[in-house]
Amino acid sequence: MKEENQLMLSVRNRQKDIEEFVYLKLLPKVFQEDIRKTRHFREWFRVPMNYPRIIELPLTIELLDLNPNNSILDISSPKLLSLYLAERGYNQITISDIEDYFMEDFKKYSKAFNISPKIDVFDATNIPYKNNTFDKVFSVSVLEHIPDFGDVEVVREVLRVLKPGGCFVFTLPAYHAYLEEWLKKPTFYWASKKNQEGDTFYQRRYHYLTRNPEDKNIRQVAIKLFRAV
Repeated sequence: MKEENQLMLSVRNRQKDIEEFVYLKLLPKVFQEDIRKTRHFREWFRVPMNYPRIIELPLTIELLDLNPNNSILDISSPKLLSLYLAERGYNQITISDIEDYFMEDFKKYSKAFNISPKIDVFDATNIPYKNNTFDKVFSVSVLEHIPDFGDVEVVREVLRVLKPGGCFVFTLPAYHAYLEEWLKKPTFYWASKKNQEGDTFYQRRYHYLTRNPEDKNIRQVAIKLFRAV
């Protein structure tokens, strides 16, 4: 209990530091026209961190236990987190996504904040880096959006590119039963899978034991993930 209390205290302190970055470093860039017009800045200006992110982002950082010499890979996480880390001196960070929608924005942010993160675009089920490349990897609210067994494939790829003793932190939505969400009119930016009705896969919500109890051929996702780890 003491360790959990200490962790949450660290998370709250980190949350305050992220808020300080947003309000003292990021939002004042509103006076720079090229920054103000970027997609990410418009989103952050309206809502810097929605309610779930208030805990999710600082908790991810604290669990990673970073130091400035770490080589870090961000897999498709909300981009505020990587911008914050780069500005706070974590220079060896690679910011990635499956689509290139964020690249032009981050070229401008790199100049505005005097940072130099590596920016890359790839499918995380096939990470284009050699074995044992990164000390730390994080992926916030991403795995649940990958159809079929893409979530497990990403975990295995991450374990391949992690250095021995490295750390992978990922977050997932939990639910009292396994649930898949398919949308008739998707509004998200990435490509996904369609079913026979023409609906597009959006995400799954995980039950801690099973993925789909009605499908005897699908093994428990928790067992698959933790065996991969």
